Amino acid sequence: MSTGDRYMLVGRVAEKIMEELLNCAGYTDVSHLYSTKDLLTKAEEIKPGWVAQIEEERRKKLKETNWDYIPPRLVFDWVYGIDYLIAPQGVTRPTRFGFDITVDPQKVIHKHNRFVDNHMLWRAIGITKVGVVLVLQEGDKGFRLLDGEEVEERVDRLLNDVIFLMAENKSSIGKYVLNI
Repeated sequence: MSTGDRYMLVGRVAEKIMEELLNCAGYTDVSHLYSTKDLLTKAEEIKPGWVAQIEEERRKKLKETNWDYIPPRLVFDWVYGIDYLIAPQGVTRPTRFGFDITVDPQKVIHKHNRFVDNHMLWRAIGITKVGVVLVLQEGDKGFRLLDGEEVEERVDRLLNDVIFLMAENKSSIGKYVLNI
């Protein structure tokens, strides 16, 4: 398995762990509150040609993109660079935090810069803050789903090291580390 494939696989596991921890902390993904069509329309308004560029990148990887069947959560990932979207004050409040999760320390700066370059995109759809979260594994445990006690401990870390810091951060774009 190539290093790139390994990072992709481990990255998916890290995303699932982050999702589990956010859910345990009481935060669910709110991407379903948006429509694929509206997300794509707004992206084209703000950054003409961006959606076509993504389609071309996916085509090069032999992955066809029929937007009629793509859920909003994947549009957030592919078009906006956001793996997970929460409403930290509840869905009726306008505050939205978006996360791009990675396990590759070399990609943190690239992902951060992508958020900076695309700030008009995510701001246009009401996202107030975004953050790149570098998920690090403790010791040699490897990435795996967590048991009950581990989840509680990691939820505390998530709240203290990511969510609360993000809420207090004056900048709308941040970099955070979560040890799991």
